[in-house]
Amino acid sequence: MPCHLAKSVILEDDFGYVMAVIPADKTVMVGELARMLDPQGTAAGR
Repeated sequence: MPCHLAKSVILEDDFGYVMAVIPADKTVMVGELARMLDPQGTAAGR
């Protein structure tokens, strides 16, 4: 039976905190995550 592990990554932006839960053997692409959370780029001008 395979073992599935996950990890959480906590990030903070101008609007507060966000938690990403991902498979333990993967990495978070922070730039891509930022674009997904703020597709209009509104936080960049703050």
